[in-house]
Amino acid sequence: MSGTATIVIASLLLEIHQFDVGIKLGNIVFAVICLLVFRTGLWRLEARFVLTAADYWMILYLLWAAFSVLYSPAPVETIFQVGLATIVWASLLVLRQPPLTNTLHIVFVVAAIISTFSVAAYLFDADFAIQPFSSTGAAELRGVFEHQLRLGMLAAVAVGLLVVAFINGDLPKLRGRLTRPVFGGCVAVIVATLYLSQARSPTAALMLTLAACCAFAAPQRWLRYTAIFGIGASVFLIYLYGQEISRAVFATESDLTFSGRLKIWQETWSAADLQGWTGYGFASFSSSTFDWLWGHYRPTSAHNSLLQTYFETGYIGSLLMLGFVIALLSRGLSISFRTRRISYTLFMAIYGVSCSLMSVIYGGKLSILMTLILLISGQEQAGKAGPTASSRRATLDAARRRMTPPPFTGKATGT
Repeated sequence: MSGTATIVIASLLLEIHQFDVGIKLGNIVFAVICLLVFRTGLWRLEARFVLTAADYWMILYLLWAAFSVLYSPAPVETIFQVGLATIVWASLLVLRQPPLTNTLHIVFVVAAIISTFSVAAYLFDADFAIQPFSSTGAAELRGVFEHQLRLGMLAAVAVGLLVVAFINGDLPKLRGRLTRPVFGGCVAVIVATLYLSQARSPTAALMLTLAACCAFAAPQRWLRYTAIFGIGASVFLIYLYGQEISRAVFATESDLTFSGRLKIWQETWSAADLQGWTGYGFASFSSSTFDWLWGHYRPTSAHNSLLQTYFETGYIGSLLMLGFVIALLSRGLSISFRTRRISYTLFMAIYGVSCSLMSVIYGGKLSILMTLILLISGQEQAGKAGPTASSRRATLDAARRRMTPPPFTGKATGT
């Protein structure tokens, strides 16, 4: 459990605000911590490795991403980012033994702490805590993170896991030893952070994900029917009043272009088509080589996971990452149908897909959300994978001991 807490806390270094020293020290520190966890897991915890279909797809994708260093315009960045993703994935392999509910508690508490610090930063130094350039026209809380969308995603994940735990009956385990007043305060500050961040796309993704999870796998029949009815009614209303809803939602130029994303998507797609099969190299999107693509604004990502993956790793990388996502979704659905409750893997996988429409989650540089997807899905899938080789050996040894007759002592027994 200490290893799980260490990884979750250390993953904050990927997004937390850092002073510019030419390199992002947080990534290096995170990699070192993951290496230490991996070494400890192998040495002291006698870790077991339970590889799933998603793991095999991830291995293939990382190998292809590593191959792209041969033609990447930013080979150092490619090597580092592939190495970081590999180290994090390997460290999470040795953390698949702890109970998943304890991990959910850790994620919730960490989100509450970050939310508290972010709201406090807003109260004491609003200039630091507010996003410098607002895409919505309102004040957007980024808190102690570098970007408000990442803060909103972390808060949304905590809210989503809280709702799923409530539906599954796991809420007492998620709450842990927190008293009810403290737990209520944590929920309040996380919800407040999600609202203040003005993270519209992560919030919309959360609502879509919860609706889909409830429709597919909610253990309560009335909740499944309500979710299905709500989705059907929404589609019907959009069909009848599409123009009115569109005018209400897309009220400004920023709304119509998704805060400028349409232009970024068009330019990214056009450039990616020029090298469609292989892409330009993993983690190469932000390379100065491609500054010519952009005018007055230089995006740091394609703001879409599929486009980012296509640009950097081509058709081959896109198919491998698509296989990884499908494997996660399939496993989440399988666990949900077998256990008759919402799988946390299913929630994390669908939320990652939903957020990927407007942000880079799958296929790009590592993020907190991607780390949590790997951690939670790995622990839940390992827990449902059945006995390991070591446990089977222990069972066989115990059976042999029961069947072995006692040693002969030279004394007659019986009649």
